[in-house]
Amino acid sequence: MCRSLLLYFLLTRLDSEESVREVKLDISGAVLCSLGLAATVFGLIEQPRYGWSPAIITSIVVGILLLIAFVYKEKTNKTNAMLDLSLFKIRNFTVGNLATIAIYGGLSVATFIIVIFLQQVDGYSALKAGLSLLPVTIIMFGLSPRWGALASKFGPRLFMIVGPMVAAAGFLLMRRVGDPVSYTTQLLPAVILFAIGLSMTVSPLTSAVLRDVDKKENGIASAVNNAISRIAGLITIAVVGVLVGTTLTLNGFHTVIIFTAVLLFCGGIISLIGIRNSKTI
Repeated sequence: MCRSLLLYFLLTRLDSEESVREVKLDISGAVLCSLGLAATVFGLIEQPRYGWSPAIITSIVVGILLLIAFVYKEKTNKTNAMLDLSLFKIRNFTVGNLATIAIYGGLSVATFIIVIFLQQVDGYSALKAGLSLLPVTIIMFGLSPRWGALASKFGPRLFMIVGPMVAAAGFLLMRRVGDPVSYTTQLLPAVILFAIGLSMTVSPLTSAVLRDVDKKENGIASAVNNAISRIAGLITIAVVGVLVGTTLTLNGFHTVIIFTAVLLFCGGIISLIGIRNSKTI
């Protein structure tokens, strides 16, 4: 409460030379997007339970159609669109967001499946399973600023190509994981390699997405990229159920490992094909 009051006080003291215009909420766009995601994810999550029944297929198809309707609505909305599609005319913004879908989809599945596998298959406690990914946080904290500085100097393209592929290699290394799991010899080396690749990717990816966007649009551009990363994670985690069924086994874990590695590898290939270093670097 005190924090909110302090923020309000500071904002009232700011001087702004720019005029602020009132913008109506894009309620119809929000409803279409929300319902589209809900129907699609519901169908994917419930597929292992009900199979490819008419209800499941209908849910997924309706969800996709609603998302298509959302994009069309935003394209024709010239006044208060919640998604500014004109941003996608910028090459690096578009390619960067495509790479985001693959990379953050893989990241979301990675952090989800490792923790669930360790608990369900190897009997780890929730706390112990969560701590198994602590090296990712430590490495990201230590290395991300360094990779970001190098990307500012040499451009983000190389790091967006190599980083996801290193992360994919780390995940493929997890195919050595058996039952019971040896954390130090089987899982930890793979987690470290995955974390190094991820740390190499995150800052350059953000830089590539925002670098060529007008400063006035940086806020919405960042919001779009953040939303896309969350939606990618939402969809890919829902797909995990389709891949492994209702019960996670060692074989199912290995299947998801390949799926995750493919996502990360695709992120690197997308960057290789589409990302361009800015001439201003």
